[in-house]
Amino acid sequence: MIPFYDFGTELGTTTGTAIETVRAIFYGVCIAFLGVTGFECTPSYIEVIRPKDYAAILRNLIIVSALLNTILSFFACALLPMSTLLGGANVLSALGSLAGGRWLRILVLVDAVSVLLGGVMTGTVTTTQLLDRMAHDHVLPRWFSMRLPLTGNQYIATLFSMGLSLLLYAGSG
Repeated sequence: MIPFYDFGTELGTTTGTAIETVRAIFYGVCIAFLGVTGFECTPSYIEVIRPKDYAAILRNLIIVSALLNTILSFFACALLPMSTLLGGANVLSALGSLAGGRWLRILVLVDAVSVLLGGVMTGTVTTTQLLDRMAHDHVLPRWFSMRLPLTGNQYIATLFSMGLSLLLYAGSG
């Protein structure tokens, strides 16, 4: 196998084979498609979009996500040693550290945490809306759509969503 040389670091050491590099880029493309899953079934979004616009929006989302994540995985393979990529380290923070130093690494980590929190919040809101919609369609019991008198929030659906998230967390170890 032809070794892949890492020209982005000072050492210039062999980081892996060309096959490992191509595989890592392929995994980056696969992660790009994970970035768009769930978008097509968001209840609140689907209800307000026109049917003719849905295909164009989904196509554009997939193209942008695939391009950005493919380029990002290519740069990660070109700049970081394969041991860093496969070692379980946070690849984006390692890229930030390489590109700008400690301050960029911290900025990337803060951004990653805020994106994660936004994803959790979006998942909770989406699950709550889905449970409410299913209760209105008589698939689930009506009490899933019960609301608090003062704020109008759906507390049972929200608690169910939180319990489901905690169950998934506990099950994943």
